[in-house]
Amino acid sequence: MTESYPMGPLSTPHIAATGSSPTRPPGEVNGSRDGAYPSLDIGQLLDNGPWTALQKIVVFIAALSIIMDGFDGQLIGFAVPVLIKEWGVTRGDFAPALAAGLVGMGIGSAFAGLLADRFGRRGAVIVSVMVFGLATFCIGFAANLWHIGALRFIAGLGIGGALPSSTTVAAEFTPERRRTLAITATIVCVPLGGMLAGLFAGMVLPNLGWRALFFLGGALAVLLGFIMLFILPETPRFLVRRPARWAELRRLVGRMSRPVTADIVFTDLGEQGSTNARAFLHCSRRAGPATRSRSGAPSFSTCLPYIAPSRGCRRC
Repeated sequence: MTESYPMGPLSTPHIAATGSSPTRPPGEVNGSRDGAYPSLDIGQLLDNGPWTALQKIVVFIAALSIIMDGFDGQLIGFAVPVLIKEWGVTRGDFAPALAAGLVGMGIGSAFAGLLADRFGRRGAVIVSVMVFGLATFCIGFAANLWHIGALRFIAGLGIGGALPSSTTVAAEFTPERRRTLAITATIVCVPLGGMLAGLFAGMVLPNLGWRALFFLGGALAVLLGFIMLFILPETPRFLVRRPARWAELRRLVGRMSRPVTADIVFTDLGEQGSTNARAFLHCSRRAGPATRSRSGAPSFSTCLPYIAPSRGCRRC
């Protein structure tokens, strides 16, 4: 039998690990000889392995996406006083537009998990960032409150979907001993983005006006989305459930300084039978009161993502 990734608790014969017939590697033809293929439990590898440079870069990118989430989400609040003077409207007139943004956040949060399960965590993060970036950019063209309301609803879809998707990516690329730190660090990027938006608005509004505020704010998010297209990898836990993409998973594991053989059989024993990312829910439950308290926070955009992406957790 060809030797796989250094033998130990992270790599055992597939037939012994599962108690069932071995799964053939992709491309194995019917009728070939039976036998136990070398296997690798990707969950144990991620949970107990080192935190490599690539994994830290992924967590940093996830944090940047959440900073932009909080950044673009707060721009409208700084633009409202200027719009009131320019358009001759009242604060109450903005209520429907602001409410539309909250509705969009709720829907985006609720469907983020489904999008991530179907198309991947990478796709969910990139789509979310691109959606709220493009919608925020287009607010700069708005001619009335109805335009702002419609675009804020669309932006809310992305803003609501970015937080659960990005925290899931951060969790799945972080060893268990550092996962609480990674999740907490990404979540606190929401208010950090809001604070940066305030500083940004203070520089842009007096000099360039409210339209430039949305043009520049949206363009930054779109730029980040394009960067993620080239450098953000798919999570191993998503790839392991799709044997057709095991070649991609082997390359990713190799980039994390864990080379494996071509005939390796990937498993994820802790996630078998699940179609959602329970790692985020598992870690948030273990993170202690400081992290869990956010699920009861008054901010709608930060409390709902804790509930929406997952449907249960057998590991707790």
